[in-house]
Amino acid sequence: MTDRDQELEKGLRELSPTKEPGSESLTTGFEFPGRSSPIFNGLVGEMVDVYKGCTEAAPETIAVQFLVACGSLFDRGPYFKLGREQRCNEFLLLIGPSAIGRKGESLDKAQHIPRLADPEWYANSGGGLTSGEGLIDAVRDEVVATTPKGKEYVKHPSVDDKRLFAKQSEFAAVLKQGQRHGNILAETLCDFWDGEEYVRSRSKGEPRCATGAHVSIVAHSTPEDIREFLTERLQANGFANRFVTFYSKKCCDLPIPGDEDSREESKLADHLAAIVEKARREPVRYSLSKEALRLWEQEHKRLSEPPYPGLVQAMLARSAAHAIRFAMIYAVLGGSKDYILLPHLESALAVMAYSEASVLHLWKGRSGDKRVDKVRELTAEPGSRTSFSEIQAAFGKHLYGQALDDVLNDAVALGGREIETTKTDGRDAPELVNTER
Repeated sequence: MTDRDQELEKGLRELSPTKEPGSESLTTGFEFPGRSSPIFNGLVGEMVDVYKGCTEAAPETIAVQFLVACGSLFDRGPYFKLGREQRCNEFLLLIGPSAIGRKGESLDKAQHIPRLADPEWYANSGGGLTSGEGLIDAVRDEVVATTPKGKEYVKHPSVDDKRLFAKQSEFAAVLKQGQRHGNILAETLCDFWDGEEYVRSRSKGEPRCATGAHVSIVAHSTPEDIREFLTERLQANGFANRFVTFYSKKCCDLPIPGDEDSREESKLADHLAAIVEKARREPVRYSLSKEALRLWEQEHKRLSEPPYPGLVQAMLARSAAHAIRFAMIYAVLGGSKDYILLPHLESALAVMAYSEASVLHLWKGRSGDKRVDKVRELTAEPGSRTSFSEIQAAFGKHLYGQALDDVLNDAVALGGREIETTKTDGRDAPELVNTER
């Protein structure tokens, strides 16, 4: 087992709650890690320290949402060439149990200092994501209409600040929209994550256009909702892996949380405001320093080709681009003019390691095909065995022949399952067996 594999295994243990959801306490006595992880380097660590003892939200979830908010603040100034131009806009999917996951609480802390640093940016931050047209309208160009006499006039003025920090408390609603025929929300989100210079709606009556928009998203969901509504199509078209996945959990018990140090918040906000003003001044192309490049060459293949089957591989397939974006955000926060230095890349890789552990925690052994996942659930316990006839019965006898063979082969390909044949009354009796220990 490699050091990275051991780190991910440790991460999985740390992500797992010590008690079942709904219990009174989770990891009582947890201490904020402070600067022990590269995630908390620089201004990110200073921000997290402000809220020590003030929240039950995990510091990693506060840190990553702060990073996404900062990437939104920076606009389209910083960029990195990795095939195409990578900007600082990021999409984050925070997944955790309802109420005890502390998702909303962590976002409140993460966005407070950015809000103080740039009130205009925060005033433009959006709520729910309902349609592609609505998203484009939030960062629209000027809409010109014509009177019956042929005279043009401005019907809707252009949105001056094209930075949008969109927040979606129930991501399942977005996934449901993506399943509706003709809905362009998923396609539009992909265009904005890709940093397309020009995005246009398909509306026949009054189409909207957005030029030079910079859209960042923080979305929240429960494990149950994300597993139900994340369809194979949304996985296959690359929509899902444009989001970095983070597992959110309550990290401690604070019967009476303390108050934040408002003076320290104001100090950090002033510092961040100066960084933002500089970042937005003009486009700056970032490059990797020599030391960072050596580390990038070591990590790139694993990031580009995640060594996992099924849904885990699909969810992590864009990890290289995410890592560069986070590294660039760390570089800008660290005051680097145009280079991603080794500590910046190490911090970004720590973010991606936490994301990888989160994806494994949520989707290890899952394919995204509901039939395959149901078959695997029939043999969820190590050593359990399920006959083919029992599997067919679970599907009301509607799964048979080649379709059954395909589902079983996919279930075996994910690992931890094998097909064994025994003799029963002189006949072969194939069974699906859980071979996990």
